[in-house]
Amino acid sequence: MEPRKQRRISKSATVYIPIGALVIIVITILGISSFLRVMEIRVQGAYRHSASEIVAVSGITPGDNLLFMDMEAVERAIIAAMPFIRDVTAVRVPPYAVLIEVRESVPFAIVETRIDVLVLDSAGRILEITDEVPPGLIEVRGVSAVEGEEGGQIRPISGGEPNVEAMREVLLAIERQGFEDDVSFIDVTNISRITMGYQDRFTVSLGGATQLNRKLERLPSAVIWINGERGEDVRGNIDVSDPNIAATFNPTF
Repeated sequence: MEPRKQRRISKSATVYIPIGALVIIVITILGISSFLRVMEIRVQGAYRHSASEIVAVSGITPGDNLLFMDMEAVERAIIAAMPFIRDVTAVRVPPYAVLIEVRESVPFAIVETRIDVLVLDSAGRILEITDEVPPGLIEVRGVSAVEGEEGGQIRPISGGEPNVEAMREVLLAIERQGFEDDVSFIDVTNISRITMGYQDRFTVSLGGATQLNRKLERLPSAVIWINGERGEDVRGNIDVSDPNIAATFNPTF
């Protein structure tokens, strides 16, 4: 019985097969992408700006190729053009839409200078310059020698950079904990002994602007303990400056 002859595959075939597969893949991608064209642009979360204004600066136009669109470039373009928008997320919604979700800056705190009042968001961006003090916002103490323009970051006039940075860190931590309705003021005059007013009853000692989340997250349980042990009318100082030890309380009479 004769041995079975092995089929010979030419060298040219070994080259043509992967090239042919690559051509098929490219044709498939191009075929699919020809159908993925932008026909709808949705905007969510916008209040200060209209959807049409956001779309206009996004760089997206109907008919753009959805598959090859640079979504990070879209996000950067919107933030660069609209300073009151804090965060942007742009995502593809196949087969024909783009969803743009924005988070606008909202009034969070105030800084009173010698000539005006700066209304800030939690990241220290100036939302408004006014001569009246808006109610219900956190008063920032210890950074009065500052300046800036609406839509820009607050800046110290001479020195004071550590105080402004500490202010930002504390405001962001308060926002993360959801304490903005409970905090009446923060004082960053001494950045190693930062304090804040809490629930109109307590002065909270934070120490420096480090490990703020760990420090602040202990406040609700400390207040529950104080209410149970001392009563709900007692006032005083809560010290959470050392995140490795229990909070302490000193009442004021």
